[in-house]
Amino acid sequence: MNFGTSAISVLFDIDGTLMLTGGAGLTAMRQTMNQLYGMEEFPSLIYHGRTDCAIVRDLFQHAGMPFEDHYVSFRETYHLLLLQALEERKGYLLPGVTELLEDISQVAQFSLGVLTGNARDAASMKLKNYGIDHFFEYGGYGDFHADRSDVAREAVQQAATILGPRFDPAQIVVIGDTPADVACAKAIRAVSIAVATGGSTMEELDATNPDLLLKSLRELTPSSIVDVVERCRCVRVT
Repeated sequence: MNFGTSAISVLFDIDGTLMLTGGAGLTAMRQTMNQLYGMEEFPSLIYHGRTDCAIVRDLFQHAGMPFEDHYVSFRETYHLLLLQALEERKGYLLPGVTELLEDISQVAQFSLGVLTGNARDAASMKLKNYGIDHFFEYGGYGDFHADRSDVAREAVQQAATILGPRFDPAQIVVIGDTPADVACAKAIRAVSIAVATGGSTMEELDATNPDLLLKSLRELTPSSIVDVVERCRCVRVT
């Protein structure tokens, strides 16, 4: 494969795309709210596909507490409890993940990053816990962004900084398992690859019109990523 000097930047969502943690993040959030603020009943909220910042903001609103006054202390405790929850829960990498990351890492023209609703420290813990942190050079994180599209823009900025003259905004790929991942890919005019291994069905993902829809990452290869990038480039030029 030869793409000249420009890189294909592949941005992976984490939960539901690379791994399932057995609910470690939600468990740690529940424990944090209970330990710090005595919250015993966790509200019914939408969690999947959202950022940590947005979820915690909603939790504080439910508790009638000012988000800005408590977010720092929440994050410190949450990250400590998350580490424990990851050790206790029986999570695992999803099918095809290790093989795909290894194959991509062998192609010099590819660059790997994460685009996740997790806060940076939480993302790092999860990637390290499952032994895949070394594959990723940069990312966009959910520490301070409630809108996932803003996370995507952060990831693009980081890619541009790391890659320098090799960065090509027409060769950005976002891989995720929710409609929110497809939406944020479209917000940055990236190629969207949706995979039905998380909280959304094939039908739900298909309705968002991703550029490529897969049952699992076993179906994806470096060559097929190149193919969809080239196809989307031709369509958008014409």
